[in-house]
Amino acid sequence: MSKYSDQFKLQVVKYCIEEYQGYASTAKHFNIPSLETVRRWCKQGI
Repeated sequence: MSKYSDQFKLQVVKYCIEEYQGYASTAKHFNIPSLETVRRWCKQGI
């Protein structure tokens, strides 16, 4: 089972894209330890 739900991942990706936020600021906003996680989700189109 994944640490983060698909619904949460989608929320993070939408925030990053719609609010024109970078990976680092998005990770900080959602308290995700690594900006690379956010980057990977955005690149995958989750």
